[in-house]
Amino acid sequence: MDITVTKTGDDAYTVSIGGNDLVIDGNDLKRLLREGAKHLAAGATEEASLEEKTARFVRRIKAADDIRIQKLLGIADHGDVLVLLKAAEGDKEMLNKLYGNMSKRSRKMCEEDLDFSFKDSVPDAEVETAIQRLSEAANKLEKQGT
Repeated sequence: MDITVTKTGDDAYTVSIGGNDLVIDGNDLKRLLREGAKHLAAGATEEASLEEKTARFVRRIKAADDIRIQKLLGIADHGDVLVLLKAAEGDKEMLNKLYGNMSKRSRKMCEEDLDFSFKDSVPDAEVETAIQRLSEAANKLEKQGT
């Protein structure tokens, strides 16, 4: 959708939205901008769904280089890594990225722990908590420049 605002006089503006024109004064334009900003800000504070948060974190992991993945795995809670592995079990690329940056011993331990800990699925609350802590750990590493 195209939106344009054109000053057409001393205190006159034409707002075009999708081919529809509206002529307003400066005060109406300011009110329009305030109302629009208020609604946009309210939408920005809406909580992202668990799927969105997980997908965002998965994209971040997939884009990270091996060194960063190794550092994250080194400081992350083992339980959080297990939850991430379980949540990503259908994503071969993600699993390869994570397992490829673990030692053989760590990988074997994770695989055994997954079999023991999560026979079925992981509760959403547990996934959300793990993703949050892993994101915080990744942010901490980024701030440190590693």
